Amino acid sequence: MVRTTTRQINFETLKLRGPSAVIVIKLMMAANDMSYANQSLSDYKEAVERGDRNVRPNGGLYWVRLQIAHMSEAFAIIKQIQDDTDLMKFVDQCDRRTRESFANLQPFLRGGAKYDQFRQLVDKVGGLKSEVQHPFK
Repeated sequence: MVRTTTRQINFETLKLRGPSAVIVIKLMMAANDMSYANQSLSDYKEAVERGDRNVRPNGGLYWVRLQIAHMSEAFAIIKQIQDDTDLMKFVDQCDRRTRESFANLQPFLRGGAKYDQFRQLVDKVGGLKSEVQHPFK
């Protein structure tokens, strides 16, 4: 199971950092949304395994599609971080695990070696084609 860390953020201090702060806040929101969708998918699967008749058949696909939508949103934010010198300096000062995690996302961005894989996944699940074709506009 993946461990997460919750940190308290002083929004006044963040606001003083200018436009970069907006990018950070958007990334925090996307990460929170992905976490919620992932937890909801886990809850759905547990309900199905219990035989709960109140869950919608094949409803797990909704949570998967939601995760992919938030991932697409996060990729656009990762691209903004790449394009922001100050934020990249901050990423470069992070611990090894964070830097590696950031680097692991790079191939899935538009123009990256695994971008087409991500698009194929989106095409299979459906419903997000236009966002993935132009995620950075």
